[in-house]
Amino acid sequence: MIRKLISLYREVFIDPMPLEEFSDYDDYWDQRVRQEPKYRFVWVADRLPEQGRLLDVGCGDGAFLEHARQVRPDLGTVGIDGSATAIEKLKEKGLEGAVVGDLDRPDLSGFRDVDVVVAMEIIEHLAEPERLMEEIRKTEARTVYITIPNLGFILNRLRLALGGKMPVTAIVYHIKEHLRHWTVRDFRHWADHCGFTVEHYVGQNGFFGLWRIWPSLFARQMIYVLSPKAR
Repeated sequence: MIRKLISLYREVFIDPMPLEEFSDYDDYWDQRVRQEPKYRFVWVADRLPEQGRLLDVGCGDGAFLEHARQVRPDLGTVGIDGSATAIEKLKEKGLEGAVVGDLDRPDLSGFRDVDVVVAMEIIEHLAEPERLMEEIRKTEARTVYITIPNLGFILNRLRLALGGKMPVTAIVYHIKEHLRHWTVRDFRHWADHCGFTVEHYVGQNGFFGLWRIWPSLFARQMIYVLSPKAR
């Protein structure tokens, strides 16, 4: 407990913003270590349909798709990511159907027939994620799972209010990774603006066990379940 409290104190008052440079997202994925199954992987995969077609936007090295294949072996999976290096790592896992695409200027016309879309820890990296949301609306998906850091997490609030430091929001290497930020209230309003309804949300990670009870304040990251509104 003492070590945990010291770590939290350092995070609020002492730790600087991360500034470990990477030249582009291929370099970023060259540096990243293998991702083990995370809470969000398990939570989302357990709610996927047994059959159909899943699109993972910002699929990275295929860590989630690898887990989804184990949980839903009869579900077809495809992916798109901006890094050729990440897609190569994905293919090394024996996964197929993923392509390299510019998510800043997204084109999902080749994935219109998907049933579910997953976008994990990606929209915060985009300057205009509204473009991606519009492309997702053009698909046949009736369920969309989006996971993002929670700007409203209590340590982010304390870091700015008391420590006078920029919230880090689950960044891996460099503060430049995340361009956009949302609290839960912000995201619900933004999703509605983009033509989606937030059907449900849960937290992931965070402050002791409180993130399960009050995720908007005590969870570092959020999982949102969206459905497209009628046009």
